[in-house]
Amino acid sequence: CAGIQIKKVTNVFNGVRFYVDASAPDLNVQDGMTWATAFKDLNPILKQAALIGGYDVEIWAANGIYKPTTGTSRTETFTVPAGIELHGGFSGSETSKSQRVWQLFPTYMLGSIGGSADTDNSYHTVTIDGVSGAATLSGWFIGRGYASGSGTNGKGGGMYITNSAVAIRDCRVLLNHAGSDGGGV
Repeated sequence: CAGIQIKKVTNVFNGVRFYVDASAPDLNVQDGMTWATAFKDLNPILKQAALIGGYDVEIWAANGIYKPTTGTSRTETFTVPAGIELHGGFSGSETSKSQRVWQLFPTYMLGSIGGSADTDNSYHTVTIDGVSGAATLSGWFIGRGYASGSGTNGKGGGMYITNSAVAIRDCRVLLNHAGSDGGGV
C-alpha cells in the first residue's frame, strides 16, 4: 500500500435507523425503515435493538402516545439498551434530526396501561439497567409510572436507572409516583 488517508467523519450516522409513528396506517409492509413504513409500537423495536446490540441503532419517533404494552402487566416497561439513540418529537416527515422541533410535536412514553386509576400503571415507564455503553434519550415526555411495589418496584416511577451511562436531553418527566424513592427518576 503506497499510502493511506484516515479522515474523521463527524455528524454522520452510519447505523440502522428505525422510524416509529403511533398514528401510522396498518400496512402489509411495516419494516420501520422509512416514515411511510413506520412501526406503530415502540417496545418491539427496542427489543429488536437490544438483539442487534443497541450500538449503531437510532430510533426516530413521531409525536403520539406510546405505551409499553397493550396488556395490564405492571412489570412491562420500555427497556433501553446500551448505545441506542432514542429520539422523540418528530412530525413524521423529517429527513434530518436538525428539522425536529420536539416542543411542537410532543411524543409520550406513558406507563398508563390499566384502567383509569394510576395505581394499575406500569411500575416503571422507562428502565435503563446495567447499560455500560451510553444510551441517549431526547425529545420525550415520560409519565404515568406508578412504582408502588416492594423493592425495586417501589422506586423510579418515571425512569428506573441503575448502573448505567445515559444522556437525557430535552425530556420532561412528569406525573409519576414512587412508594419510596424517585417518583420521576
